[in-house]
Amino acid sequence: MAEHRVQLTYGDAKQQILELLLLCAAEHDSERLVGLDPAIDNRFDDIDSALPRHAGPEFDKLITAFEFCAGWLDSSNHDWKFYKGIEAGDWPRLARVVVADLEADREISDPSVLSHFGPKEQVDGPSLLERLKRFFSQ
Repeated sequence: MAEHRVQLTYGDAKQQILELLLLCAAEHDSERLVGLDPAIDNRFDDIDSALPRHAGPEFDKLITAFEFCAGWLDSSNHDWKFYKGIEAGDWPRLARVVVADLEADREISDPSVLSHFGPKEQVDGPSLLERLKRFFSQ
């Protein structure tokens, strides 16, 4: 029997992503590795499974913010590699820029966030982090 996935509304998805980004920023500022925190990982997975893909253009900025968070978790687990132009100390600052944009309900404005995580051809399915986890667990 197939599992029924309850998808988040725009408002709920936005709120959960905002909370996740602020939690990651606080953890990072406390010099803890974001990608090794089980509370963050569990919250991320919960959002990932319920965040609608292709639900409408209003979700694009939420998906960009979520993919930014996935990249942050990935980078923290891999010695801050893979995201040219984003150093270890940049992630919390960028998260707060993304949070400010989402709170004001405007498009994400930071060029480095958009270049790495902005809308591309979206596909149904798991986030970048989930795909990487699956790849490395094989």
